[in-house]
Amino acid sequence: MKLSLGKKIMLLIIAVAVLLSSACIVVSALVNQNTMDDEYKITADCMAATVAVFMDGDEIQPFTEKVMAAYHAADTKMSNEEWEDPAFGTYISQFAYLMEDADYLAIQQRIRTIQDVSEADCVYLLGIDPVDMTAVYIVDAAYGDENVPPVSFDKLDEFNYENAEDPEKGLPAFVSDTPEYGWQVSAAAPIHNSSGEVVCYAAVDFSMNEVRDAATRTQVVLAVIQI
Repeated sequence: MKLSLGKKIMLLIIAVAVLLSSACIVVSALVNQNTMDDEYKITADCMAATVAVFMDGDEIQPFTEKVMAAYHAADTKMSNEEWEDPAFGTYISQFAYLMEDADYLAIQQRIRTIQDVSEADCVYLLGIDPVDMTAVYIVDAAYGDENVPPVSFDKLDEFNYENAEDPEKGLPAFVSDTPEYGWQVSAAAPIHNSSGEVVCYAAVDFSMNEVRDAATRTQVVLAVIQI
C-alpha cells in the first residue's frame, strides 16, 4: 500500500518529534544529574569542614602518628581493594591492637556523636600519604562490620594526586561508583593542631544510591510516556 506524500510527511514529522523528545529527555536527565551531584558535593564539603573544625588536632595527633608509623613500618601493604584475598585478614589483624587504644576509643566516640546526628552515612579520619598516594584510615565512626580498622587504606584516584601533594587542600568532594558502596559522594577537610600544621583529615561519605535510582526510574517513566 502506497502512502500519499502528505502521510509520508506526517510520519516524518512524528518520527522527528519522537527523536527530539528523546533527546530532550536525555539532556534534561544529564542536567538534573549534574545539578544533583553539585548539591551533594557542596553538602559533603561543608560537612567535612564542619567536622574538622570540631576536632582537636593536638589531641588527635599522637594517635594519628601511631597509625601512620604502623602503616609505614609494614613490610607488605594491602589496600582495601584486596579484601577478598585470603591474606588480607592476616595483614589487617596485625593492627588490631590500635582499636583498643584509649585515644582511638575517645576519638571514635566523638566522631560517632557527630555522625549519629548528621545526614552523613559515615564520618571518619584519614591520613594522606603523598608518596604512596594513599588515604590511610585513622579512626572510623561506622559500627559493626562496616567499621574500617586503622592502617587500612585506599589508593587515591589520579584526580586527587595534586590535592594529596598540598596538605591544605584535603580531598574536595567527588562522586564515585564502587561495587561495594554504589554511588556516593566523599570529601575530606584538613584538621590542624595549635601550631597550624595539618594533622589528618575529617572525611565524610553520603550515599547517592536512592537519588540515582529515583532519577533512573523517572527517566524510564518519561521515556515510556513519550513512546
